[in-house]
Amino acid sequence: MGVDGVNQAALVEALAFLHSWLAYRAHTEDICGFTVAIHHDEEIVFSAAYGRANLATDEVMTPGHMLGAGSQSKMVASTAVCQLVGSGLLGFEDRVCAHIPWLSAHSDPRFQDITVRQVLSHTAGVTREGADASHWQLEKPFPDERALARMVLASDLAVESNTRPKYSNLAFGIVGQLVRAASGRPYVDYVTEHVLQPAGMESTVADLAPEVVPRLSASYAGRIEGTRRRIDCQVATRALAPATGLFTTAEDMCRFAAGHYWSDQALIGSALRKEAHRSQWVLTTGYDAGAEMGLGFQIMTVGDRRLVGHTGSFGGYQSATFFEPQGALAVSVMANFRDAPVAKMIRGVFEALHHFARYTNDSGAFARYNVRLRSTLATVEIVATGDRIVAVNPDDWEPFTFAEELALVDPATLRVVTPGSLFHEGELARYAFDDAGVRSVNYGGFIMRPDRGGNPPAIRVRSAQPMPQGRHADATVSVIMPVGRICPWLGNAVESVVAQTYGDWQLVLVDDGTTDNTLAVARSWADRDSRITLVPTDHAKVNQAPNVGLDHVCASDRAAPDFVAFLDGNDMWRPEFLATTLLRLAGLDNSFIGVYCNSTTVDAHGEPVFSNLDNIDSVFGPREGSLGAHNFDEMMTSAFSPDVMGTLLFRGAAFRSVCDSILHLPGQTLPRCAHAFFPRGRRSLGFPTTCSSSGTAPSKLATIVLAGGGT
Repeated sequence: MGVDGVNQAALVEALAFLHSWLAYRAHTEDICGFTVAIHHDEEIVFSAAYGRANLATDEVMTPGHMLGAGSQSKMVASTAVCQLVGSGLLGFEDRVCAHIPWLSAHSDPRFQDITVRQVLSHTAGVTREGADASHWQLEKPFPDERALARMVLASDLAVESNTRPKYSNLAFGIVGQLVRAASGRPYVDYVTEHVLQPAGMESTVADLAPEVVPRLSASYAGRIEGTRRRIDCQVATRALAPATGLFTTAEDMCRFAAGHYWSDQALIGSALRKEAHRSQWVLTTGYDAGAEMGLGFQIMTVGDRRLVGHTGSFGGYQSATFFEPQGALAVSVMANFRDAPVAKMIRGVFEALHHFARYTNDSGAFARYNVRLRSTLATVEIVATGDRIVAVNPDDWEPFTFAEELALVDPATLRVVTPGSLFHEGELARYAFDDAGVRSVNYGGFIMRPDRGGNPPAIRVRSAQPMPQGRHADATVSVIMPVGRICPWLGNAVESVVAQTYGDWQLVLVDDGTTDNTLAVARSWADRDSRITLVPTDHAKVNQAPNVGLDHVCASDRAAPDFVAFLDGNDMWRPEFLATTLLRLAGLDNSFIGVYCNSTTVDAHGEPVFSNLDNIDSVFGPREGSLGAHNFDEMMTSAFSPDVMGTLLFRGAAFRSVCDSILHLPGQTLPRCAHAFFPRGRRSLGFPTTCSSSGTAPSKLATIVLAGGGT
């Protein structure tokens, strides 16, 4: 994670905090929707979406939604130029007019001396947009190549070339013409083949194409007098695609960034990559003092870390991707509303990652003090990492910028010890605990209680849990979700699967007799995420859907899933459910065909109604039943309780061995499976109970499936 000695516990803790915090911000902030992805070493380790992709239809934002990346396109254009420089077809010190003859016709002879390096680093002095920028307001089409040439030839230098920086989209239109001239191919074709495809950016286009329009999130202007106006950004940017044409996902932008890690050679060689990232200029004074630019890349410092990347804005879309080239860590944020503070969001995510990397160890000595607290006047989050405790403001997009240090006084008391803290030094935080964890905290005299708001559930992991290792590290989990007349809650359920910290899953949505808009919502999810499949049924029997799902995932023409899990369409998982249950099952031999955990039922305000901790043994514990004895009986004579279904994780092999001959024969005598389900008396395999929350309608009680965390 960009520092020596980072352990897996630090990463898991950081990601759990981030999901909880981002969900909280989405719940409490006046926003539309946004997505966040994090890439570390060789894989996407975090990908989540919050809020809505379309306010009018209430469509839920997903990681699969594509958004306009705006000026992040400049990083792609710069990468293309670096490739052509590496091939000897361009040189950074080449005069642009040597490759684009029409530029020599400019009435100002200074244009003939502009170099490739200058247009990439915004030191050419070219005006930002030209005399008519109405295409940016979507009042007319973006210029094609001929119109771009006319715009450049009619423009003046805003500042003298190579004397000081002057940001210019028009200059990056020239970059696109350089790529075309040097490669002999249209800009979009070249970058698709040589940049997007090698980087694995399958959900990205260099300029808008009709086939991706159904995947686009809507975009919105800033809120004015309580409303947001939708901005129609479904336009091709044509000759300005190198400046702003990219439509993509946060995950794909992380994949692009990974191609620029020092350890990666997929896109450009080491020397060229470092040259692109090297500071070409820094503004030391004036309005934008501190701004720093490489060759098509912006440079940002967070703490003591130097980050490379770019922000982007197009219509209502706001985005940013930054990465540590040497530390192999990348973060991308994409939002669909004009006032999204994406630069602050990026900084906040990196600050959290750096904090956990620096202070997390395996001891977890202070884990019980982790809590987000609210009162009528304030919110504070106490974050314990290994042997360090701080208090941060979760209402700030950069929560770790001003962190108060706390020290342990006694097992139930902390003291603020931040040097020079005018308002808080010496104040006490007195904890009151119960069986579920923190009940309340007297923080400097103010009674504060754990926050239970958020959508999806905003609950942190309270102790470090490593991701599955060894034989389960790359296991595939098939998740079966019946969907029937649950439209208001289906989005929350699917979001909780998408947000899992363990990412190698497939979700099968099975139509279970829906007569409302649920099927349309399910189809929308399946269209946007290749891991999600919608399977129809004939609705003949009320409990048919789970068996149809099993038929689908266990079909003989498909690779058998390593594991099978079930989640009802109006319930939710905590983000670490799959990671933790896989970890538990990894510690058991094959005579155990499954594990289960506890759950809590909550009301619309997140308050617990009841927990099944006390009665779960009556369902599974004392009875050594077989898997076949716990099937989905379509006559409803011995079906799983919905409150239990989502708490289970099974080995896929167990279903393969019995489903054809046993599972679909209600009323028959079911032979005992060769594997005992659970030993007598074993209770939830060490899974504690922790309350969580739902964002459901007031009349709905939801089950939150818990795994890991708590005390």
